[in-house]
Amino acid sequence: MKIIYFLNIDKYYMNHLNKKSWELYTIISLFFLTISVITRKYLFNLKCNFNDVLFFYLLFLILFYSIFLIYLYKKEKDNLFKDKKNGKTIMVVTFIASLSVAIAIIIKTKAYEITPNMSYVDVLMEPTKIILLYLFSIFVFGTVFKPVVLIGIMLTLTGILIVLKNQ
Repeated sequence: MKIIYFLNIDKYYMNHLNKKSWELYTIISLFFLTISVITRKYLFNLKCNFNDVLFFYLLFLILFYSIFLIYLYKKEKDNLFKDKKNGKTIMVVTFIASLSVAIAIIIKTKAYEITPNMSYVDVLMEPTKIILLYLFSIFVFGTVFKPVVLIGIMLTLTGILIVLKNQ
């Protein structure tokens, strides 16, 4: 009976995690971001110079993004820049988003260098980011406030305090 139950759960998740599933993309992204953190912290534990690590990290990001940009342009060139109405807005907002990510990469890499445990950086950052995104979604995008989510946020804050007080 337990095997049948397991197979039904597995079938549910396999159907749910199709190519339009944000959860699937999140899990795949999580895998690659985790590798990125572990490899940078590994270099810092080897006492590699922060500026050297940051330089090559950014260099390879530029290389990979350039390759992807060329691929995207060749694949989608007939569909790019057709939104004349929102073109300026897209440029300004994506500039702000890209600048924010560039600054965050540098600062977060420094945090990984100086923390004794690489998980502490994300223990503080990710739940705090979730809280800020949730509040922003409510106040700016009009998402419906749910009290149970507020309880989850309070539990998250409690977890952050426990980790930070005992590091």
